[in-house]
Amino acid sequence: MAKLGVEGMLTGLALGAAWVATACGGTANNPREEAAAGMRATGGSAGANAGAASVCRGVGENALIVNFDEGEAVMERNYPINSGPMLGGTYAYADPADTTQAYAVAVVPAGHNCNALGFTVTGSSWRGIGLWTTVAVDANAYAGIVFWAKRGAGATEPSELTVSLGMDAVTLVSPTTTGTCAGTTGCVRPQAKRALTDAWTEYALHWADFTPGSADGVAVPASGTAVNGLDLAFTITTMGTPTAAEVDLDDIAFLK
Repeated sequence: MAKLGVEGMLTGLALGAAWVATACGGTANNPREEAAAGMRATGGSAGANAGAASVCRGVGENALIVNFDEGEAVMERNYPINSGPMLGGTYAYADPADTTQAYAVAVVPAGHNCNALGFTVTGSSWRGIGLWTTVAVDANAYAGIVFWAKRGAGATEPSELTVSLGMDAVTLVSPTTTGTCAGTTGCVRPQAKRALTDAWTEYALHWADFTPGSADGVAVPASGTAVNGLDLAFTITTMGTPTAAEVDLDDIAFLK
């Protein structure tokens, strides 16, 4: 399988950043949807090491999505996910109007279990990270989603993560997505807020833990139906001042 081209990666991320402002306000589009759409449109694949075995499994009996021990190379902000129940990759974003934005994404050895993926997003406004998918997946066999996360050592921000579940039902209809929400009165993803510290913490979110989203005024509870990504928006209190916000992720899985 060919690696995702740099041009495709940059196109996808640019598309994603352009929609974050509305996504943070609870409207239809979000960076994951647009980043994934850009990657698909430019013919990129998830990566080269499909099916790579991992000897570092920190998720127990849960269905591993990615633990960053697969040996993939980070391309820009994308760590390819080539095996498991949700193929795709990672992304990071910031306010596209923020001229101080900068990104550093790398595999780091001091994860919850073996390696982790470290995201440092610099900016003076809102920002976040997440997972995109090549196609929506049926996760109804699972009870929710679980991951391990922490912020940078000794840091005080981000103080919280807003976890948004991507689903086709709350994704805007578009030629580049499989979304089914018309967007007449808005498409809002199911969300859950969780405090973040500088110690590795497990975040186990059952579908019922998410506040329901909505599609054109109709409530859409979180479920495993046509899941198309996961977004983690940072809560930053020092808005207006450029800061480097680090979040490390590890052992992302579907809950059994």
